Amino acid sequence: MLKGSDKPQGLSFDSNVSDNWHRFKQQFLVYLTAASLDEKSGKTKTCILLNLAGSEALEIYNTFQYSRDEKDDNTEVVMKKLLLAERKHHL
Repeated sequence: MLKGSDKPQGLSFDSNVSDNWHRFKQQFLVYLTAASLDEKSGKTKTCILLNLAGSEALEIYNTFQYSRDEKDDNTEVVMKKLLLAERKHHL
């Protein structure tokens, strides 16, 4: 792992969730690449995502239900569900 690389500071669920999410997602993807983690398994990347996003994101993740076509270790699916859950939560 790249030492000294800037990790995202966590996902803020305050005020403008959409802007916060897009900024966090971009920082997360940059971090994965800079730390040479982008080729890791979906499960590993999802765990990194949840760890960096913080405890509130983990609580939300624990409420997700998945269709037959979705997997809880697919990072893109989890990111989409996090964004949708937060948009609904803050309407």
